[in-house]
Amino acid sequence: MIAWSVTVAAGAFVILSAVMIVVLLNLRGMIKQFQGSMGLMEERTRLLTEDAIQLLQRTDDVVLDLQQHIQKSAPFLDSIEAAGTVLRTTTKQVENISATLSHSVEQHVQHAHEENEQRMGPLFRTIDAALTVWSSWHRFSKASGESDPNEKE
Repeated sequence: MIAWSVTVAAGAFVILSAVMIVVLLNLRGMIKQFQGSMGLMEERTRLLTEDAIQLLQRTDDVVLDLQQHIQKSAPFLDSIEAAGTVLRTTTKQVENISATLSHSVEQHVQHAHEENEQRMGPLFRTIDAALTVWSSWHRFSKASGESDPNEKE
């Protein structure tokens, strides 16, 4: 019986060993697949890293170019700003001069109008009086029978 026990134990050990070998072989295959997948992932990560580095380098170049363009255009923009300031100041001065001239012209016109009224008022009154006298004399002379030299016979 001991021989049978040893035989059964040896058989169980052989079966168990065979199962372990199969399990280890499957595990080895899975590890190889995992290593292949990891190698592929490492390669893709390396390519992605290279692309990211190139993209960052291009971005840095673009940013540097933009900074250079901004630095080059800064004096031009400053001169445009200065020209705008000068133009604004000039416009305000022209508006002030225009308002002053307009006010001065209005005062001169008003003054000239008042002077004309003062000078022309007596003249118009004299002309009105003369026309009234002439009209009265003309009516009086027609009424008295004198003929008007301008009338046709």
